[in-house]
Formats: sequence, structure tokens, C-alpha cells
Amino acid sequence: MTALLGAAMVPSWLLDLYDLRPEWPVFAASATVLILFGAGLIVLAGDTSGRTGQREAFLLTVLVWLILPALAAIPFIGNGMSFTNAMFESISGLTTTGATVIDTLDTQPRGLLLWRAILQWIGGIGIIV
Repeated sequence: MTALLGAAMVPSWLLDLYDLRPEWPVFAASATVLILFGAGLIVLAGDTSGRTGQREAFLLTVLVWLILPALAAIPFIGNGMSFTNAMFESISGLTTTGATVIDTLDTQPRGLLLWRAILQWIGGIGIIV
């Protein structure tokens, strides 16, 4: 999941780089670290053909809903938002709530707006699946 989240940051990174925004290194570093970390976890996990029990499934669900929004909040924090507001934005996107704490959306960098849209898209896919 972390590698996919990192890969989802790449379009926002490229858009900020294209727009010559000073925040593009935040997306670049976040995406790179998440992709490498996720790939490392995949390699370390290897072939996990064992059965997942109910306890492991509950733990995995809780950890995913705690860790992924925190990782998705990094670009918001890098754009000057507080941790609380950044977590609110990322959780709002991943749950497709649509609520926002950003006052002026039209003055935000296009890369950040694209990241919000991608998070909402990921949340929509998660609800369908």
C-alpha cells in the first residue's frame, strides 16, 4: 500500500515541478521514500501464503487507517498546513467525505489540488472494492 501511495504522489510531484513550485521536493521525497519502503516490504514479505486470521485482519485494518492517512498528510504539511489540518484533509480524501479545512482552494498550488483529487479517487476505489 505504501508503494502505491508513493506512486500516486508522482503526478502531483511532476505538476509542481512543471509549475516550478518550491514545494515540489516535498512530493519528490515523499514519493521516493514511500515507493522504496513499500518495495522493501514486498521483498521482505516474500511469499506469504499463510492464512490471515480474524485478529490479523482487524489489526491490519486499524494500522492501515492510522498509517496511510499520516503518510498521505506529508505533502499537506510540506505546504505549510498544521499536522491536524493535514490529517483532516488526508482522512477526508481517503474516506471521500469531501470536507476541507483549506479556506481558499483557488489559490493553492495545482500539485496540492491534484493530490487532494487523487486521495478522493483512491478513497472512492476503496469503497467500491
